[in-house]
Amino acid sequence: MTYTASDFPEPIKVRTLYGLSLLLKKAANPLPNETGKTPIALWPKAADQGRWPVYFAWFAAMTELVGGSFLLLGFLVRVNAFLLAGAMLNALWLTEIGPAIQTGTAKFGFLPAYDFWATDAAGSFSYAKPLWILMLICASFSLVVLGAGGLSIDRLFTGSGRGSGRISKDDHV
Repeated sequence: MTYTASDFPEPIKVRTLYGLSLLLKKAANPLPNETGKTPIALWPKAADQGRWPVYFAWFAAMTELVGGSFLLLGFLVRVNAFLLAGAMLNALWLTEIGPAIQTGTAKFGFLPAYDFWATDAAGSFSYAKPLWILMLICASFSLVVLGAGGLSIDRLFTGSGRGSGRISKDDHV
């Protein structure tokens, strides 16, 4: 069954997960702006068909929950770090860079047009959110490149890893 806004005269709260699927749907089908021009779509229209936005939202939620837990344990670090970096790149695109490009007010062609020293209503730095997301992307990519450390579960299964302390007969001292 398909619902429209007229079916809900009072505002309703939705789970964050379904809020993400609504964000994906809106990104694939942007509404015309005040001038009547429809901005570019931030998400492919093919990924907006049927229940795909809900599936993508569930995938993002599980990637962050399970992938983050696995990173803490050091299990499948490179794979989970790569998936988390992709989720964060998607978040940066859908919440900061894409809307800045859509409105045509982006600095340097892609940055949101915040005043550099401005703060929001809560008093936090306006570039704090995009910089936080960028930091998470960099941290994830560093784990993709470096892999798990010596105290990881990955090391138990593979027997390798940095800091294993093993010296073979081929090592030259």
